[in-house]
Amino acid sequence: VLGYAVNLMKKHQLKRLPVTDQSGKLVGNLSRLDILRQILPSPTKELPPQTFPGFIHTISDIMSKSIPIVYENDDIATVIHTLVENNSHRVIVVDENKRVSGILSDADVITRLPDTNKTTILSAIKKLTQIPVSSVKARDLMTPNPIKADPDLPLTTAIRKMMAEGRKWMVVVDKEGHPVGLVDRQILLEALASVPPEIA
Repeated sequence: VLGYAVNLMKKHQLKRLPVTDQSGKLVGNLSRLDILRQILPSPTKELPPQTFPGFIHTISDIMSKSIPIVYENDDIATVIHTLVENNSHRVIVVDENKRVSGILSDADVITRLPDTNKTTILSAIKKLTQIPVSSVKARDLMTPNPIKADPDLPLTTAIRKMMAEGRKWMVVVDKEGHPVGLVDRQILLEALASVPPEIA
């Protein structure tokens, strides 16, 4: 049943799935977070990483390699341009050495940019017009110190780590701390959909 829910959410790109009883009455909602919680071990028992022969093993197998990047000192115009040009909802922020220092979403631009008209910002994000002039930099709006992981991190360990820290995104980095990929809850959910139904 859980495997069916995972595939349904993947097919329709849903964050939440309504749950009804036999009469069709709404009794609750099933979120991606609820599903991911199901594979977590008991808080008092740490289980070894699971692997499924012939299926996804590590986050390098599922990570998105399309990772728009901006620098800490980039202005708002550059951030919005990068979001729009890459058709992305988020960008990774790096320092002058190209090491990950933060993550910045389109919602962050709208809600954290001081003294601006939200309608103007939304228009700029949807289409490169009327980009506001501001001295605010990417580092001023980003969420600092995003959760980071090695590409070889096992899938189930990655899920546990994201859940334990309450994060929606995980930046995959190489040994030098440079970004090489990005994992979010949707990607994890789609990975679960590839696991055999009896396991999921």
